[in-house]
Amino acid sequence: MTSTFTQTPTDWVRRTEELASIIGCPVEVRPINAQRVRIELLARAPLRERSFVRLPTQLDLNRPLTIGVRADGTPFRLAVAEKQTLLVGQSGSGKGSVIASILAGLGPGIRDGIVTVDAIDLKGGVEAGSYVKLVRTPAWDYASARELLLGLVQELDDRLTTMRMSGYRKIEPSAATPLRVLIIDEAAHLIYQAPDAKTRAEVDLLLKRILSTGRAAGYVVVAALQDPRKEALASRDLYTQTLALKFRTRDDAVLALGQSAYDAGARCEQISSATPGTGFAIDGETGAIVQFRAFWVSDGDLREMARIYAPTARETQS
Repeated sequence: MTSTFTQTPTDWVRRTEELASIIGCPVEVRPINAQRVRIELLARAPLRERSFVRLPTQLDLNRPLTIGVRADGTPFRLAVAEKQTLLVGQSGSGKGSVIASILAGLGPGIRDGIVTVDAIDLKGGVEAGSYVKLVRTPAWDYASARELLLGLVQELDDRLTTMRMSGYRKIEPSAATPLRVLIIDEAAHLIYQAPDAKTRAEVDLLLKRILSTGRAAGYVVVAALQDPRKEALASRDLYTQTLALKFRTRDDAVLALGQSAYDAGARCEQISSATPGTGFAIDGETGAIVQFRAFWVSDGDLREMARIYAPTARETQS
């Protein structure tokens, strides 16, 4: 619907944007002249209702994964294979829905051996345990997480050496050289649970090594985080795309995507608690702010994913 108001005060526009964010409607505010503004709202609100995941049968790693729905009702797609992804949002904001939707999209590749998933969950596997059958190597404690990161870096170095000797600048994932996806649930625990400063620095360096040099070799990270502050994750600047879900305060929302994104409409603190999995991202093609809601993935969906996607062999060549 389109409405035109004369002499619209600034806070009228702000309140309209807030309402649109809460109910999941896209909104555009277009100045007509110094005293008139046009506010355009999409009449339907596709983010208010859950969109249930559809488990794909094939995977094309050259195309982004469809992991949810945008505010205009079109599919929300996320490039995972060539990006380092940071997912931020307060507890209960629906980060698990985003991760499960990513795993559903990658599922056919996991089944066929061209994708492997490793997972770190230092809450004892409470979150990642729900999809553990899709995971090559799970790490539920700090010592295991350190060993997993060390092993991944060694594999990465070997693959980079092979690429250099063969003249390859980029790996095409295959059964021989699968895409390695590392999922980290609550990445801040890698800092806060470290037994000592030396181990914390070592783990931070290992993670930075994967983030900074892994993409071309087919090593990517999807990390979830509650606290958007730099102290919670020293490596956050190395992530090449960020998805921001609900936050309690404006300050956290600004820290998540930046002031310019906030000014453009990424008001994460205004997302309704009744719509978990809803967030904002920056479109990689246009730079525009995109509001989305990840698919709803039920416990039954997770069991079905484990049944149809779980690899028959846990170990594959790097």
